[in-house]
Amino acid sequence: MIKIETEVEFAASILIGSEDYCRTCVNGLPVTPSSIRLLGRFQKLLTIKHKNLCQYIELIRSQNCKNISYLMTLINFSAVNIVFVVSEHYSKVLSWVELDDNLRIPMIMQLIDSINYLHSQNVIIGHLSSDNVLITPSKECGLTVKLCQYGLNYITGNGKDVNYLISDAYYLSPERIVKLSPGKHKSPATKKSDIWALGIIMIEFSIKIPLRNLWSLQQYISILHTFCQKSQKISTSFTSYLLQAVKIAMPSLSIVIDEKIMKIIERCLEILPSIRPTAETIFNDVERFSESFKINQEDEEFENHMKEVTKMLDSQNLEGLKVCRPINELFFLWKLCGSNIEAILKPIEQKFARVIIDEYNVCGKNLENSLRTSFKLIILPSSNLKSRLKKLNIDEIYSINNDQMEGSSKFVEYIGQTLIVKERNIEYQSYRMRLMRDLLLTYPFTLEILKTECKKDIPPVYRGSLWSTLLDVHDDINIDFDQLDTFPEQPSDRQLMVDIPRCHQYEELMTSPAANNQLKRLLKAWLLANPDYVYWQGLDSLAAPFLVHHFNNLPKAFGCLQNFIQRYLKNFFLKDNSHVIQEYLAVFTQLLAFIDSELYCHLNKMDFCAELFAIPWFLTCFAHVLPLHKLFHLWDTLLLTDSSFTLFIGIAILAQMRQQLLNSQFNDAILLFSDLPDLSIDKIVTDSLCYYHSVPPSCSHRIHSSEHLRENATPLTSIPLEELRTFHTPRISPTDLINLIDHNRVLILDIRSTTEFNIFSLPNSINLAQNCHDFNSPNFYSTIKPQLSKAASCKQVICIIDSLLSEECKKVSAQLIRFGYNFVCILDDSDSFLREISMKDC
Repeated sequence: MIKIETEVEFAASILIGSEDYCRTCVNGLPVTPSSIRLLGRFQKLLTIKHKNLCQYIELIRSQNCKNISYLMTLINFSAVNIVFVVSEHYSKVLSWVELDDNLRIPMIMQLIDSINYLHSQNVIIGHLSSDNVLITPSKECGLTVKLCQYGLNYITGNGKDVNYLISDAYYLSPERIVKLSPGKHKSPATKKSDIWALGIIMIEFSIKIPLRNLWSLQQYISILHTFCQKSQKISTSFTSYLLQAVKIAMPSLSIVIDEKIMKIIERCLEILPSIRPTAETIFNDVERFSESFKINQEDEEFENHMKEVTKMLDSQNLEGLKVCRPINELFFLWKLCGSNIEAILKPIEQKFARVIIDEYNVCGKNLENSLRTSFKLIILPSSNLKSRLKKLNIDEIYSINNDQMEGSSKFVEYIGQTLIVKERNIEYQSYRMRLMRDLLLTYPFTLEILKTECKKDIPPVYRGSLWSTLLDVHDDINIDFDQLDTFPEQPSDRQLMVDIPRCHQYEELMTSPAANNQLKRLLKAWLLANPDYVYWQGLDSLAAPFLVHHFNNLPKAFGCLQNFIQRYLKNFFLKDNSHVIQEYLAVFTQLLAFIDSELYCHLNKMDFCAELFAIPWFLTCFAHVLPLHKLFHLWDTLLLTDSSFTLFIGIAILAQMRQQLLNSQFNDAILLFSDLPDLSIDKIVTDSLCYYHSVPPSCSHRIHSSEHLRENATPLTSIPLEELRTFHTPRISPTDLINLIDHNRVLILDIRSTTEFNIFSLPNSINLAQNCHDFNSPNFYSTIKPQLSKAASCKQVICIIDSLLSEECKKVSAQLIRFGYNFVCILDDSDSFLREISMKDC
């Protein structure tokens, strides 16, 4: 059994967003669904982490319309606006009613601490009640308070995006109740209304009974209303009046409240919000006198109390999830076990009118009915996850040996499997997540091991952290980002307003207003940091993957975008980038001729040039043409290679579409590229790597490439762009040619004169006489064709050598390409190379 760290469960709340189907934006487009707005705001809750708060994990939009009752349409409920808010939960909890008095102060202290933290993060709770205060046993101080459901009000925009009140009416402050009326459910919460709710909770903790057990909702509102009338708008606390009412309702109840606690309660329950203290003030006040209430863990009374607590929990036979894992890992594994939250939690009708008659006339919408809403947390079953985790081999999970997976019979079957298969296997992902987490914690000392492991695959949970590590983004990027003022208007703002709302609209998060605002800030920051660059269409798509993975950390997303462009898209975003783009397309076309001469000739015959389809590919590293879930897998590999790898990705995509392209005419090809077929991303990655490692590195050389090149890359001589575009095949460096000769992977065709050839030539090279350049001549069949056929069958590189990069050299390479020979290239700087070799031999 894995060492016990904590016992947690997963719980979910159901929210149903409001929607007005007639509303449109100023540009005429429909208003963003409320569930999308909820999703955008939810991202901030993922950053809220405090020892006394239940951590939020995920917000899931409902996709199943069949679970929705027809009556929901009468009250503007829509299936697409139902969301499930998943959070951390605890099954082993203590009842605050049964707690000893000596534990009350630490409990209140922790509760106030959590509220103070939320207010410091500008999160108004709105739905604060004693039911949301979970008390778990703790060895340190006897108990630990965990506040749950604190974010529901925040993600709904303070109630703006729902048609009901997110709160428990017993904890509503007077100013919120006043704003409510029959048929109206909007009563925004404030930090001071949270303080009122805190006062009510402290009253309940002190009398050890919930107010709902004393009065009905109507009775309680009547008591509060009567007090407000008597107070006559004078600053008066509700505390004494409420305790008197409690005493009348329950005469046998003995009310004993510490004097200092009573003073805090009285300040919290002031009628005027302006008189109520802030959470920070309350926390400081409680902290001053809390020293006298500290628990002595060796006290016999405390030990007896903890024994009773343990006995009570054991009698309930509750079992949490006992693992030393981050909560996001656990929920990812929970989903891999086949658990589906929507199948478990069918949407419930939060509120209905009592009677619907005639033409859907609604009756019974009184104030009391509008306040009767329930947000009870539903614990998600985790028995499957528990049983699977218990079966895991601890050595396989915890080992970080670089060769562990290859040597483990448990994971041998997954070597070579597709990414989809790996990502859906709980045992494999459990091992990989633990391994990557440990490597990230020990970075940069384990950088080489981390790169080696990333070549196998990247766990989705840690993709964002691993990407930023591979891109060499450090924490000091925050300083650079903070110096950029992204709020003033810029010349690019108008174009951003047009492009951003259309960026990756199939991705739920990217359609939210919160994502649009974050993406705008990210792009403006990048433009400010790079004054030599301008905004080109597609930059938004390029930035989106980094925003998705670092939504709540814009400096980290900015650093990833900055380093990514410097590595893979250097000078692509210059105001005049034509020379960079044209060189890129020329090299891409030459590589296509090198790898697939038949497809190259077919496209060339149709005059279907790369400018017609490839510019959006390379300008955005395929972010503009591939959905994000496929792009993530592609970039997992890209980040482990150099700037030439995108060229081979383009070749791999064409290879998948090869048969369709060969059967297409010009118009058919245009239609095919305008709506790409469903591409296998695993095959693209596999083929790209195959081309990347088999093609000599110098064949993909570009003058405008970044310095991020592979170790064995060798430069070529610089030639003008106009001349580069006259080549049909790529050039190869002398270093790469020597390497091919050493491995017997090349056929050398020397087209120099017979005199030059006889003076010096490379071993096993073949001299083509002038009359052999014509492939229709009889000499061709007798001299060169057998060698070419053998080279083609062995997949050898065919290298053409001339004294200079002459037109004759280009003609021979073009002839070889037309006759369907692959792997044809021309030796660069051959004159200097041959002279140097001949001098060494002398």
